[in-house]
Amino acid sequence: MRTVNRTFSILEAFTADRRSLALHEIAKIVGLTSPTTLRIVKSLVDLGYLVRLSKNEYCLSPKVLRFSAALKSTLGIREISYDISHDLAEQTKESVAIYMVDQLERVCIYAIDSELRLQAVVREGERAELGQGASGKALLAFQDTKTTAEAIENNRRKLGVEPRALAAELDEIRARGYAVTNSEVTFGNAAVAAPIFERDGTVRFALSLACPEVRFGKSREQFTEKVLQSSRLISQRNGAVLTDFPNVS
Repeated sequence: MRTVNRTFSILEAFTADRRSLALHEIAKIVGLTSPTTLRIVKSLVDLGYLVRLSKNEYCLSPKVLRFSAALKSTLGIREISYDISHDLAEQTKESVAIYMVDQLERVCIYAIDSELRLQAVVREGERAELGQGASGKALLAFQDTKTTAEAIENNRRKLGVEPRALAAELDEIRARGYAVTNSEVTFGNAAVAAPIFERDGTVRFALSLACPEVRFGKSREQFTEKVLQSSRLISQRNGAVLTDFPNVS
């Protein structure tokens, strides 16, 4: 398994901004010794996935395009996140959901209910303002400047939220990579949410865990870490290289 992980980390070292790399550059990016890197690189060259350009420089070969051709065109965020989100729900026993940006709102597009009697109820199709609740804030924190400004004004007008306070909270969310709220959308419920990154660094979706406040306090750190781990896994499946984005490595 370690060899598989190392092999894919070498392939992922190549990006649109790093189309060709010297052996020492690959070793530095993936954190391996030069001899180990050379051994795996040679195997990838032999298999046809890397091309040797010069004495010590390599690039991806056209063979890797076979994977994009085989990718199911209808594969969406539900399919990509299915096992990860269900694992999160099973491990925590709490409600888990995927939210999407829809103009100045966030909408739940997939929900997994907690099996516990006392639970945070989340319904697919449920909407709230972008910037309201943990998922709304996790999404808004990573939108473009124009959308952020419009959403902050929308929250001021509709919910009476002070713009400077919301802007400061969004800065904190960007810095730590997740949002936490208590009784913000539904009284008595707490939630933690983290963004799901696209290949280009944009954010359209967020992963959220919600539960009654009475259970959240003692498990906040554990729930937060699990949501972060899960959102990062989904982001990577979604094509994101998280080391390219600040605060989400």
